[in-house]
Amino acid sequence: MKRNHNGSLALFGFVVVVVVLWGLILPRVAQWRAVREREDRFSKAGIHPAAIYYSDHPSMKEIEGRVSRKWNR
Repeated sequence: MKRNHNGSLALFGFVVVVVVLWGLILPRVAQWRAVREREDRFSKAGIHPAAIYYSDHPSMKEIEGRVSRKWNR
């Protein structure tokens, strides 16, 4: 019986891509000035960058109002 190694090779390739992105590219992107400034701005606003929902943030009512006004023009 002949074994097909395409699936194993694809999985290995995927793991390599994830390791390169996570271990090499993303740490370098995190050092960019624009990324650091955005992170600082979120931190000062009390926004946790890993949070999923921001609807409980104190400034959300004002943001929703701005979005609503722009859509209802």
